[in-house]
Parts: sequence; C-alpha cells; structure tokens
Amino acid sequence: MENKTIFARLRPLLIGGFAFCATTSAGAFTITGSIDSNYQVNFEPFRLNFDATAADNLLLVIDTEGSGLSDTEIGLFDQAGNLIADDDDGGTGFLSRLSFGAGGADGDLASGVYDIAIGAHNTDFADGPSVTSHSTATGGYNLNIELYEIPSATTSWTGSLAAGEVAFFDFTLTDPVVAADGGSLVLDTINSTISDTELGLFDASGNLLADNDDYPGLDLLSQLDFGAAGGGDLAAGDYRVYVGGYDTTFADGPAVSSTSGYTGDFVINMRTSADPIIVQGGVSPVPEPANLALSLIALSGLAVGVRRRGREAAKDTSRAG
Repeated sequence: MENKTIFARLRPLLIGGFAFCATTSAGAFTITGSIDSNYQVNFEPFRLNFDATAADNLLLVIDTEGSGLSDTEIGLFDQAGNLIADDDDGGTGFLSRLSFGAGGADGDLASGVYDIAIGAHNTDFADGPSVTSHSTATGGYNLNIELYEIPSATTSWTGSLAAGEVAFFDFTLTDPVVAADGGSLVLDTINSTISDTELGLFDASGNLLADNDDYPGLDLLSQLDFGAAGGGDLAAGDYRVYVGGYDTTFADGPAVSSTSGYTGDFVINMRTSADPIIVQGGVSPVPEPANLALSLIALSGLAVGVRRRGREAAKDTSRAG
C-alpha cells in the first residue's frame, strides 16, 4: 500500500493546559504531556486519515505505555462531543489502551478529527464532551498512537466439536513476534458456527500464556492478540492453541477441560504480520473433561516464519504543527 499521511497533529485545545512534544516513526507517533495539578484533564487532538476497520485489516492502537503517571484513564471523543470509547486499565498494569479495527477491542473507527482526553484514575467520561477527574495524582504521560496493517487470515483450521470436546493445533514461530518490530499475531474463531467459543494458548513447557472467552466486538467468539496487536510479545518456539465451547477451562500443564454443551463447526484463524511458511498442520478433537498432555517435542503442526519487519509493517505517518 502506498505511503500516505495517517495522522496529522492539530493545534492543541488548551484545556487544562499541557505541554506537547512528539516523536515520529513509521506508523506511529507519541504525544507527551503532563498532569500538573489536582483534578486536571488534558485534551489531545489528532486527525486520522484512514478508516481503521476490520474490513480494511487496519488496527489503530492508542495507549499510555511509558507514562510516568502510573495510573491513567483515557477517553476518545469525536468532534460532535460523542464519547467513542474510554479505558482505565487496558494496558500494562494500570495504564490505558484503546484499539480499533482489525483485532481491536473497541470496534471500527472512521477517518476524521478526534480528541483524546487523559487524566489520572479516577476520571469519568461522558458525551458532551464531559470529563471529570477525581484524582490528585500528577505526572507525565505518553499518548502513543499507532496504526498497523493486520493481514487477513494467514491460515485457518476447521473442524467440529461434540459436547465436552476440545481441539488443538500446533505451530512453530521461527522468529519472535515483537511489538517494537511491528510484528503481530492474532488467533480468533471468527466464522465459527459454534456460537460460543473459548481459546487458550500454551508454550512448549505447558505454560498457559493467554486465554479468552468472549472477545469485545465478537459477541461470544474468541480472540488472542500478541505483539503489536496487544497481549505481549511471543518468543520463537513451539506453541499449541486449544479451542472449545463454553465452558472450557485452561491451566498450566496444560490442563484443559470442557463441560460445554455447545456443538458445531469451529474455525481457528491465524493472522500474522509476516508471510507465513506453512509446513504442515492439523486439528484433532480430543474428548474432555480429561486433562490433556502437551507433546511438542516432535511437533507435527504448523511452522510459521515470522520475519522481523520494523515499523515498515505499519503505514508511514507524519506530524503537522
């Protein structure tokens, strides 16, 4: 896709007072500022020149990672003052994160001018815009705004689940998935006919890395995000992902058990920011609620070569003003 300006920094709205300094890189920029007094809220405007939608495979992330202020809250408003989304602790620890488009938790976001309101916990957001902070905390913050291209499903597995069954597939990452390099990996159950799914991902030692029941925006379907898509980085190595109907439980071991009465066809999609190398793969339904032993010493699953792609994996950005 040709390089275009994704974001443009606008003249700031001087509400609450703040300092502005931005650093730019391909696909991202950072706005820095500070909360200097009790009950202060700052507004940071920006312009998005592309629709961040699942249909366009674009993921927009707004977070406060790297902030000196340890407990943040953010809210996104359109120019009519409508509250689009807000978040308290969606990032690391008590930091905040909003995500839109492909793999995002907050739906799609159309191109346009938006204001990000930021304050310390506890801050309330409502249409208006109406933003009220109840906090006396102060400190500096980072507002990181990043746009990534999340490809369509690299590969998909399908199968059927009877009551109390789970299924799994194995894959190998020959290179790590690292957010700082623009790498991403998403596993989801979109297009499954079984209406209520659960996913769990384990490493080769049987450690549970992540699990999900009902992903925001996917109703009762499931999704796991890694790298630039959120949810932490993944090292190179062997992995196994399980799918089951609700109610399926996951624990280290791996210990996977299902008491689900849901039956039907499932789809497990893998989406990566790299060109995958498909070696071989498959899915095997396994009766539950027996615990399952993970045998990844001799993988017979999917090998995925995740080649490092710096920020060129995302769209180029520039800053005006």
